[in-house]
Amino acid sequence: MSGARCLGRSPPGEGSERECVQLTRGTDLTPSPFAAPRGFTLVELLVVFAVAAVVLAAALPFGRAFVDQQRVRALSGEIGRTLVHARAQAITHGRAVSVCGRSAPGATACAADAEGWRRGWLVFWGGAGATPSAATLIASVERAQGSIVLDGPATPVVFYPNGRATPASDKLFVVACRARGDDGPVLFRSLQLRANGYLNTVIEQDAPDAC
Repeated sequence: MSGARCLGRSPPGEGSERECVQLTRGTDLTPSPFAAPRGFTLVELLVVFAVAAVVLAAALPFGRAFVDQQRVRALSGEIGRTLVHARAQAITHGRAVSVCGRSAPGATACAADAEGWRRGWLVFWGGAGATPSAATLIASVERAQGSIVLDGPATPVVFYPNGRATPASDKLFVVACRARGDDGPVLFRSLQLRANGYLNTVIEQDAPDAC
């Protein structure tokens, strides 16, 4: 059955005539759910991309700084655990244990400079003047040189059966960012080794800027 249904109202002063449409019973005036959705215009997409680019550009330095913080903590923790383990070995077995930086990647020889620790380190049985060999080697750690580096003493660190250690220094090891132009290296951590063999880590700064 069909009937006339009026939509809207007639404006004031134009009489009582209305515009009517003929509708059949059951006619649904709601929008079809199958109608094609309206997409984004090119201008809207460009605005979204521009905002996303600005946000990413602002967040990138903070993200790199966070990664550097984790690398600094990992490196300082790794050398710290090595020294603690070497001291425990010396006390447990009643023999001196030495730790030194590597002379070259893959080499079983101690470096003669502070930068040898950047290539990794060796732990071996023996005191002052001893050299590592296949028979005396306890542990070998090799590291790739990145922007975060470890510098240490040019001579091996020796732990004795009584727990004492040489050489003792307030900044025996330093974890730093590799030198950047004229600014020089940025120091993040320093490791203090006492004569009694105890180790202490000092936070110089927590990598506020990306290295």
